[in-house]
Amino acid sequence: MNKNISALSLLAATSIALAACAAPTPQVVEKIVEKPVDKIVEKIVEKPVEKIVEKVVAPTAKPVVEITLWHAFGTASAEEKAMSSAVAFMSQIKPDIKLKVVQIPFDQIYKKFETEVAAGGGPDMFIAPDDELGNQVNAKLLQPLDDLLKGKLDGVSPAAVKAHTVGGKQWAVPATFKAVALYYNMDKVKEAPKTTDALLAAVKGGAKIGINPGCYHNFGFYNAFGGAIFNADYSSATDKADGVAAALSYLKDLKAATGAANFFDDGGKADASFREGKVDMIINGPWVLGDYRKDLGAKLGVVPMPAGPKGAATPLTGVDGFYVNVNSKKAVAAVDAALFLTNKDSQKLFMDVAGWVPVRTDVEIADAAVKNFQVAAAAGYNRPQVKELNGYWGNFCGTFDEVLKKGDDPKAAVTKAFDGMKKANGK
Repeated sequence: MNKNISALSLLAATSIALAACAAPTPQVVEKIVEKPVDKIVEKIVEKPVEKIVEKVVAPTAKPVVEITLWHAFGTASAEEKAMSSAVAFMSQIKPDIKLKVVQIPFDQIYKKFETEVAAGGGPDMFIAPDDELGNQVNAKLLQPLDDLLKGKLDGVSPAAVKAHTVGGKQWAVPATFKAVALYYNMDKVKEAPKTTDALLAAVKGGAKIGINPGCYHNFGFYNAFGGAIFNADYSSATDKADGVAAALSYLKDLKAATGAANFFDDGGKADASFREGKVDMIINGPWVLGDYRKDLGAKLGVVPMPAGPKGAATPLTGVDGFYVNVNSKKAVAAVDAALFLTNKDSQKLFMDVAGWVPVRTDVEIADAAVKNFQVAAAAGYNRPQVKELNGYWGNFCGTFDEVLKKGDDPKAAVTKAFDGMKKANGK
């Protein structure tokens, strides 16, 4: 009896020693229970402890998955720097995912993605505004992400989630809201103009505004003057044509007041003019906030586009997101990476460095400029993911050239644009 008690005590002590030395997930040592206790004691005494353990399974490292990510951020821009920092941080936290980041010029990224994916290739994932989301879904270039995102977007604004929902499916991991607002140099413009009348008066009084003449940057002025492009069913809002024409007439007056030298076809030149202090105001988006701050510092102010005589300005509101290529076999890892790059810490990083408006509702916005961009986005016209929007781009963008460059009558030019869009869209 004493012999068995001693043997069991020795066995227990040995087991404790083995447990302390073992790897996190060891295999069962030997079929000890099948042998008499005295035999076990003899074996333990005769052989070193390591001989008893037949095999210890070492923890298996996860295989590294490489994900190719395209972006269109400008070289050395605040957005590119924020992305580099976020990717570097992710490499420490998630070493099993390696991001191969590739920069593609913004004016090429959509077409290049479409071409390469259609040929069976392309990156695993790309980040961009939702400009082409509807077209890319219709062309079957993207993977729906509903299953991979189930329960993982609870902290994201419903408006951001909705922006990437087409045909009842979720097509992207939301990253940031984007809408244009009015930047101004506070040293030169002491009081930010809140209305279109105040803006025109300031320019007539000597302030300079750099005008981007495009149909994107100036979309918000339509509602300010009582105009609209679409009805609720995306048919042509021809009964609002007078308001659209009034917006173009206003821009024509604004151009005359600021001078032809401050009217730009090239957005890069418009940016440079503001950053160099040649103009005092410009309408642009949050994607340049970090870059403008490098030059203007504390002098930089941001307010929503000025309201007009008929209502608030409603710029187009878009949401950048991470989209997964339909050809990618690494969707799980791609979505995992996208979720990391849009988590609370990453959202704060992009906000602080690049001026992004967070899509997460748990990120506090203390920066006044970012807050005003959030206000602008919330008040904006949500970019519709419908084919009818192509009819707008194809007809109204030329209208700005006709009115602001050639001096054509705004009302006649708008009537022509609506006729073209109605023909293109069939409604």
